[in-house]
Amino acid sequence: MLLVAVLSGWPLPALAQRIDRYAETLAIDADGSARGTIAVDVTGVAASGFRLPVTWTGASEASVRRPAGAAVVITRDAGRDWFVVTPGPDVGGSMTIELAYRVASAVDFSAAPPAYGHRRLRCEFVNTTGLVIGQFESAVVLPPGYVVTNVNEVVPVSTESSVGLPYDLTRTDGLGTVTIHASPLDVGDEAAMTLRFKAQTSPVPLLAGLALVGVFYLFRFRDLLTQRSTSATGPSGRARQGSSP
Repeated sequence: MLLVAVLSGWPLPALAQRIDRYAETLAIDADGSARGTIAVDVTGVAASGFRLPVTWTGASEASVRRPAGAAVVITRDAGRDWFVVTPGPDVGGSMTIELAYRVASAVDFSAAPPAYGHRRLRCEFVNTTGLVIGQFESAVVLPPGYVVTNVNEVVPVSTESSVGLPYDLTRTDGLGTVTIHASPLDVGDEAAMTLRFKAQTSPVPLLAGLALVGVFYLFRFRDLLTQRSTSATGPSGRARQGSSP
């Protein structure tokens, strides 16, 4: 792994440093912008800090939620964007660092959706941290009124020996959520998925239409029964009798 890091130009961290857990969530808003969060459990944090690759294009306004005294900036190096994290005074041991950021345009809802209304979003993370990530997960939370219709092009690929799928379909506060996970994620490994989603159609208009059709046929059936009854009894209301020979 060290050779891979050297050849790729990735930073070489202190040997005692490792990422025990990396959890990222991108919550998409109704206007197509998004709010991102990253929680990283790190052991053996160096005073110089560490850097994480930026998953989503256009990420900005990075900040640290905790711990107090830590700092983060977004820089560009080797053709990619990075979160450069400085841990602050609490260096060494184990610590959890939580970051927040924004994406101005994660989904272009102003553009007409493709056929059948399915929109496409690709989530892709390559571990270029120079550290093995013990547990990795990345979640996408859809805005209200949208549902996931398909998840494919998933990495890591499921095999016969895999226990379950490498992704989960859940709901977060009632919102559709897709989470991809990998344990561990070695240096240079990738975790990715392509999800398709669309606006959820309300069943109310359909049910109302079916109700109207049902009422129409009910009255129509009643009219047919009335006509048959009138035909069978005759205009006087008495039943018709056959004529004598």
